[in-house]
Amino acid sequence: VYAVKALTKIFTGKAGGTTSLLSILVGKFLGVEQVPITYETRDKTRVFQIPKIIDGAVTPIPGKDREKDTVITNSEYWIAPEIIVAKSEKSKMRAFGRNWNFAGRSAEICKLDWRGP
Repeated sequence: VYAVKALTKIFTGKAGGTTSLLSILVGKFLGVEQVPITYETRDKTRVFQIPKIIDGAVTPIPGKDREKDTVITNSEYWIAPEIIVAKSEKSKMRAFGRNWNFAGRSAEICKLDWRGP
């Protein structure tokens, strides 16, 4: 129960820190569901799933030498100073009566600073 309350505080922006800026992307908080989550890296693709809710995969865009990813560094981007440029291979979400499909669109991979102020 404590973990659910803490994560809700983080994702609603009430904990402060970098993740509080995510709250600008949310028009109305619809609630919390507790379900299993899977996340794994297959080659360079990040695959994340929540059964019957999210089915997603994000792959980095190769850089000029094709061996390394395209990375933006030393940025003032609000979410993180270093971002791997990526593409959504699949990205379906169904929750709270809404359905989204963002497959083929741009994506980002970055390390979030989960600490509050």
